[in-house]
Amino acid sequence: MTISKDRAKELLLDLIFTGDNPTDWLEDVWALSPTLAESAAKLVDVWEIMLPILNEAQLEKLLRELYQNNQELIKHSELLESWQQLIE
Repeated sequence: MTISKDRAKELLLDLIFTGDNPTDWLEDVWALSPTLAESAAKLVDVWEIMLPILNEAQLEKLLRELYQNNQELIKHSELLESWQQLIE
């Protein structure tokens, strides 16, 4: 069973933007460091382009890979159960 786009978006928001809205996150980064904000803006651009293009199976594959590579960070997530269900 593949993951829904809405659930995938929620998990990606949790991992990449620590649950914040990407635009709000970018504004926070901009306030801290305009130099870093340029890179952050590119990440938000990729985020906005990627979600509509990828289908559910592709998103699930991406999430599984991210989970494998970021377990230490994810283990502190409020969505840990959802991440673990994805792997089961």
